[in-house]
Amino acid sequence: MPLVYIDHEKIRGKKALTIEYSGFEKGFIESILDKENINYRKEGGVIIVENVTKKQIKKILTKYGVDTKNILVSGEILNFGFLLESISFRRNIKRVCPRCGSINVRKVSFLSGWFTPLQFICEDCGYVGVAFLEVEE
Repeated sequence: MPLVYIDHEKIRGKKALTIEYSGFEKGFIESILDKENINYRKEGGVIIVENVTKKQIKKILTKYGVDTKNILVSGEILNFGFLLESISFRRNIKRVCPRCGSINVRKVSFLSGWFTPLQFICEDCGYVGVAFLEVEE
């Protein structure tokens, strides 16, 4: 699921507006900021924006087609529908490792698919990736 996270962080002692995202094409958010002539810089996987509020960034992203349910803004109450959609209720689905065929597969971390790209690891052969087969029991 695509996700954009907007927050304020202290960077080199100054409060800065930061944007992190996953599940979109690389450079997607930056292209929107470019179209809107918003000054930003990248440090690692974080986009640091100047002279814009969280509310303005959210409005700009939705203008370019980013669904509001995919935008998390620190300080806002989470949308209950977003939480429900992000939880899988399919209890009879198993993931199968594409390398060894094991069903001993788990998420890489509890943040996987939430604040980081969804990745899994096979406990048997150590394969890490996003491409795992899903089968019904």
